[in-house]
Amino acid sequence: MIKVLNKLKGEKLYFYITLLIACTLFIPKYSINSFAIILLVLVWIVKRDYRYIGNIYKNKQYLVVILFYFSFIIGIFYSKDINEALKILKLRLPILILPLIYCSINSFSKEQINFFKRSFVVATLVACLYCQSNIILVWLDSGEPLRNVISSYKYTYTYLTDFIDLHPTYFSYLIIIALIFLESILRNTLDRFKRVLWVILGLYFLFFLILIASRIAIIGLLIIGILKVVKILKTRSLKKIIIMLIALLTIIPLMSKFDFAVKRYKQVVNVFVPQKGVVHSSGGFRIYSIRIFQEEFKKAPVFGVGFGDGQKNLDNHYAKIGFPHMQGLDYHNQYIQTAIELGLVGLLLMVLNFTIHFLFSLKRNEKEYLYFLIITMLFLLVENMFIRHKGIVSYSLFNALLLFNFYKESKRLNK
Repeated sequence: MIKVLNKLKGEKLYFYITLLIACTLFIPKYSINSFAIILLVLVWIVKRDYRYIGNIYKNKQYLVVILFYFSFIIGIFYSKDINEALKILKLRLPILILPLIYCSINSFSKEQINFFKRSFVVATLVACLYCQSNIILVWLDSGEPLRNVISSYKYTYTYLTDFIDLHPTYFSYLIIIALIFLESILRNTLDRFKRVLWVILGLYFLFFLILIASRIAIIGLLIIGILKVVKILKTRSLKKIIIMLIALLTIIPLMSKFDFAVKRYKQVVNVFVPQKGVVHSSGGFRIYSIRIFQEEFKKAPVFGVGFGDGQKNLDNHYAKIGFPHMQGLDYHNQYIQTAIELGLVGLLLMVLNFTIHFLFSLKRNEKEYLYFLIITMLFLLVENMFIRHKGIVSYSLFNALLLFNFYKESKRLNK
């Protein structure tokens, strides 16, 4: 096998494995996805491209990634549950490894990058259609009238995404990445008919996001939309301004037609209404989890309670208040989880990681990477993405590609 790998041209091999990693994010479980990552690392070792890791000193953006990951390792030394800490550390290896690999190999060609984007968009479409076709079969078997589909949770949210074993939050995260790529595809498509098809596909993705009722996804898209409107206003292009306003004003009326979507978005408003005790809704729980955080954070504000111990402390709190059935339910906020486990030091390193990359994207005027970071930072507010395989790999892969490969100005600096 090693001889075969050596004979294959490196850039093409890396490209197809990268494509495999991205597209298998939609496949239930994660054995194939994990295999693809292991294969990528194996090729990198066999082809001895680790010789070029000196590039990290010329790509200082990676140094903050190292510091962020190093905080996990330090947190192990004062963790009470070493086994759990090591398990999570292993799970988060892609955060460290994938940027290192893409920093030390040749950039993909422009044709390969365009093919990658189109392929990922198509893979996203296939995943959406697969889920929707299965839920339609469920509805046909039920014999319920069509109006029930609009008002019932049974045909949306987790019921819709369970067919690929992917939580709606992670699915919507991948759909938004596809939409970011779709905009790039549109810019590079001259054929009018193809442009219309891509636009229709983008509208379908928006419709699907409403179906899975991902609140943070819609909020993220609205923020990006507003940023685009501001940019267009500067160009004073009346045509583009009208198109963007129509797109923004279409989302809210469309959502209002679906009762389940309205109920979920009302929960966002209810979060800001004072509540007593434990509120059994996702919004109410998040407010209650902040109260727990305030209490737990005081115990170890600087370095945290220990890497991997955050959930155990939270479960103990549930037991104290007489809610053992809530054990296993995490903070649903990566910033809070990091602050609890690694203290202010870990939280600052995490924020520094995103801040440096955010400023770097602004400096290089890389809109795709900028939008990706905005969406990621938003999603981390409502989900512990770094304790799930799909969340870790989704962030690590696209962050590494957008930061080091897709827009790298030159080939290997040490070659």
